[in-house]
Amino acid sequence: MKRSSKIFFFGFGLGLGLMARELWKQADDIKRFAGPIGMKWLTKGTSLEDVAAELEASGKRATQQLIERLPSEKNYEILSHLIGIERWGQSRLKVAMGEPLNMEEYDRHRPAIGQSWNQLQDAFNVTRVQTIELAERLAADELADFTVPHNEFGDLTTLQWLVYLRMHANAELWKMN
Repeated sequence: MKRSSKIFFFGFGLGLGLMARELWKQADDIKRFAGPIGMKWLTKGTSLEDVAAELEASGKRATQQLIERLPSEKNYEILSHLIGIERWGQSRLKVAMGEPLNMEEYDRHRPAIGQSWNQLQDAFNVTRVQTIELAERLAADELADFTVPHNEFGDLTTLQWLVYLRMHANAELWKMN
């Protein structure tokens, strides 16, 4: 290969790398713009009652999946993360009912370290029941369009938050072995 070709390809590769780095820096802006748009599309024609029913059905499937999974370090980490995100989402959803907004990360909502696999499974079940009850209260109070900020995706309606929590849990469960 000629020296000029090597220089060209090196420059081209360097340019792509720099462009990728700049896009990565702007990822938060992209998520804040695209997140609500994507969630609006996903929730079109859906009600809080629909999402509550979907949460209940997916919770039952998740419970069965968790029974079939063996405890492993990876599965503990995933389930703990899943529970923490769902509890964190609940705290955001409660803002629609008058609780103060706390823009924290989800970490403090994770279950305590050292719980058994059965304790984590029970914590998931309790957490999911609480999410369903919260969805039903939001529906009764007609708060589907109340917006609450998400750390990455910007302002989401309570309906979008609940769909996000369902989708997140389903995605995390697929990662388990």
